[in-house]
Amino acid sequence: RPPAVTALYPAASRRLERADRRGDRRWTLRLNGGLVVHLPEQGEDYALRQLVRLDASGEARRFSEIDLR
Repeated sequence: RPPAVTALYPAASRRLERADRRGDRRWTLRLNGGLVVHLPEQGEDYALRQLVRLDASGEARRFSEIDLR
């Protein structure tokens, strides 16, 4: 698991089914409900804040994949 997800974003961490490391540079998260989230190589914290906001507002449910790179 990406450390920032577990430590800083417990709501996202609870939904996390799998985290795949891509090229030893970035993460792709697979959340329950089928949502796939691509995190950037740098600025992971900012991207995770965006994901939490999208999820809290219900906007994330509109998508099957979100690319935050």
